[in-house]
Amino acid sequence: MLAHPFRQAVLDGVLDPRRTIQIGIRGNSEYLWEFSYASGMTVIHAEEIGDLGIRGAIAKAREIVGSGPTYVSFDVDSLDPAFAPGTGTPEVGGLTSARHLEFCADLQV
Repeated sequence: MLAHPFRQAVLDGVLDPRRTIQIGIRGNSEYLWEFSYASGMTVIHAEEIGDLGIRGAIAKAREIVGSGPTYVSFDVDSLDPAFAPGTGTPEVGGLTSARHLEFCADLQV
């Protein structure tokens, strides 16, 4: 199951789903994200980044996580396979490497 470590962390009580945001999620199988939604996580799909923009996604992330300690993880599966041909999720529609660089530059962790 996708994002299994995060699901398990929520079930184990070590991750607050209300302070968790998944950005760049893609795929046409919404049932994969049922746990994320049901537990209170925020999900921003890759196709939403076009309208929201990187800065908008970062602003939403800052709103969700607040001022407490924050763990940031980057999953290569969010990249379009044109930019990461070895990804385990070769599904068209991921983010470009330039968008990821923009995200990291604007995140300022």
